[in-house]
Amino acid sequence: MLLEFKIKNYKSFIEEATLSMIPAPKQKDLEYSILSSTIGTKEFKAIPTSVLYGPNASGKTNMIGAIETLVAIINRGNINDDLNVKGHNAAKDRLGLIPNNKLVEKEPVEFYISFLKNNKHFEYTLKLDLGLFLDIGYRRSVRYEKLVVNQDTIFTRENTKIKLEIDKKISNKILELLVENLNEEELFLANGFKNLISNNLYSEINEFLNEDLITVYRADDLKTYPISENKSNILRDKEVCAAAKKIGAFNSEIGYFSEDEQTPKKLTTFCKTNKDGVYAAIGSEVIESYGTVRFLNLYPLIKQTLENGGVLIVDEFDASIHPMVVLNILNVFHNDEINTKNAQLIFDTHNPIFLNSSVLRRDEIKFVERDENGSVIYSLADFKTSGEQGVRTSDDYMKHYFMNKYGAIIDVDLASLLKGERDEETPM
Repeated sequence: MLLEFKIKNYKSFIEEATLSMIPAPKQKDLEYSILSSTIGTKEFKAIPTSVLYGPNASGKTNMIGAIETLVAIINRGNINDDLNVKGHNAAKDRLGLIPNNKLVEKEPVEFYISFLKNNKHFEYTLKLDLGLFLDIGYRRSVRYEKLVVNQDTIFTRENTKIKLEIDKKISNKILELLVENLNEEELFLANGFKNLISNNLYSEINEFLNEDLITVYRADDLKTYPISENKSNILRDKEVCAAAKKIGAFNSEIGYFSEDEQTPKKLTTFCKTNKDGVYAAIGSEVIESYGTVRFLNLYPLIKQTLENGGVLIVDEFDASIHPMVVLNILNVFHNDEINTKNAQLIFDTHNPIFLNSSVLRRDEIKFVERDENGSVIYSLADFKTSGEQGVRTSDDYMKHYFMNKYGAIIDVDLASLLKGERDEETPM
């Protein structure tokens, strides 16, 4: 269960920004949907969904990309570039893209994540010196790391100096070896701590980041594959077929197909070619609507997230998918009879239909706004409940958003530009 994620000096987010899944205090709207977990005597609460609004280029995707980037850095165990850029989020592999390109003096890039796993509360902080934007040849270094488990500090790292709290019996000799072998570009968490101090704690962190936390940076390019021991190149999937029917698809035979055992199976529609019942395997992207294919590629991740109690974070989750389908998915994550393992869904959108007090709590509705000073993120719950700028559950959220009561919206007039008029020349 994700509680908080913070970043600073990550692309457009120059100042510290927090994506909080902790319920705002004194919020009574949709109280039934609050997730809860008790560790020892301490109760932790979280909201099951968060939906991010804001204009294009405001920084919504940057927030999602930052989560994916932190996971990639921990998996690599260092802050060197990966020359093999994988996926659309190049910043996770080319870290020189992370610092804000308007800064003239270097500032550390900061990450913080707080989550629950295996009846433990983990908090990890990481501060990096990456130089300036695209600072080629700059000698990077890890400035700070801190791991806290159940409010107890396990270790603190400042530059290459390590302070361990996990076991006072660890000899000074081992600590000296850890420091001697710690490269300034390496993460202590993924190296010395993992290998010599507590592989069990590291494994729990790694399991949350790589199995429970699913980040989809570009949902329009998502392709999911069946997890099956079936060696056949044809796999008919009854649940995928049923999901397709639920959203209105008419083809009853949908599954996965590959030309041979070595090639990953891809989403396929099996169509009858004649009266004898012979089927042809046709890529679903050829015969199904784009929205249907997008949904069917997302569906296994939604199912997996609910079954495992994970966190699904998707950029433009709802694009090309009917709002009624997305509303139903949100209701499932809010339903404690279905969402029994504290699963969470986070996505950004431009569809205002979810701006409704009967659909989302005020703290589940978040806005990302950007000006010359960078991006900021805030929720509807940050507004007071009274006064001229107050937000009440009885308000028409959608109407007030378009009236620019909450910010994170821009006035757009392309008419003059499309007529060929320009106020000024665009500099190169």
